[in-house]
Amino acid sequence: MNIVRRWWPVWVALLGPIAVLVFLRANQALDVSWFSADGHVAIMTVVAALALAVAGMSIHSSLRTNQPGVVWMAIGCATVGLLLLGHGLTTPGALGQPANLWVGRLPYFAMAAIGFCLFVAGRSPRRRPNNWVGRHPVAALAAFVLPVAVLVVWVSIDPLSLSGGAPLPHEVGVLRGLSVAIVGSLLAVIWTHWRRWHLGRDVVQLAIVLSAASCIAAVGSFELGEFSHMSWWNYHGYLLAGFAMAEEQLPGRFRVVIASADGRPMTSMGGLRVTPDAALTAYDPGEISALILPGAATWSDGHGVALDLALRVLAADGLVAGICGRRTVSRGPGCSTGARTPVTPRTT
Repeated sequence: MNIVRRWWPVWVALLGPIAVLVFLRANQALDVSWFSADGHVAIMTVVAALALAVAGMSIHSSLRTNQPGVVWMAIGCATVGLLLLGHGLTTPGALGQPANLWVGRLPYFAMAAIGFCLFVAGRSPRRRPNNWVGRHPVAALAAFVLPVAVLVVWVSIDPLSLSGGAPLPHEVGVLRGLSVAIVGSLLAVIWTHWRRWHLGRDVVQLAIVLSAASCIAAVGSFELGEFSHMSWWNYHGYLLAGFAMAEEQLPGRFRVVIASADGRPMTSMGGLRVTPDAALTAYDPGEISALILPGAATWSDGHGVALDLALRVLAADGLVAGICGRRTVSRGPGCSTGARTPVTPRTT
């Protein structure tokens, strides 16, 4: 019963779209049919534009933070945006395009890309290939996105090239197997990040879970929905929902940095060596949302630079928090007379 209580939101997110799909397939009168080649191009252009917009925000964040997960999100959204744009541009009957197989292949590649990127983004940043991606975000983006862009341009210009006019051997079976692999990787993503959500109620973890569930729903509708009917068209909406959740994963509001008085590395009493991002004087107190001062037995010996910054952050209506020896200093002269009283979180 505990598993049911902990996991019921995930079951709703996964089974809800399946119920809708089954209901529409069982009620043909409600599974309305509509298809327009030009309309499909327009819809896919909008979906691709939204994906590329999220990719642009992800790229901007990845260049500032060098977090592998954000780089993978940028790669995933950029790849999906390009592939879905190609999906629209290769629509038979639109823009003079002939009947071809690339219009059906590109969505598989798009869903595989987002599934792969969500899966890899959840791995440790110290493991390969994440450690390389975090250090070289531009090279990683170029290595994954540029070949996709070349492919999309190529098949959009000539959709019959690269076996676009005839299926490859066992192509249908391979694509079905790819769908199974996509769903499997996304289920692994949900398993990992829902457990992390329970540990800290981090909204980013919840957004990843919902994004993965939306992508699974997209795969189901694309594979099992009836072409040109609502049961098939729904996959576009599920992909949009996945992109919306992906945007919530971007660290756009806050950036966590570590600073020391002079910017030099510091070693704690327990032997932990920390390399700061910069010196305390490099930051404007008005741009600091929260200043967290660690505990130490040396706070009563000085640390004037840190204490001065704390007072200026308080004067700018920021938050200052401290633990251990820092609490004693916070009760000293001047440290409790600012825009607000320093907040001291309880340790557990």
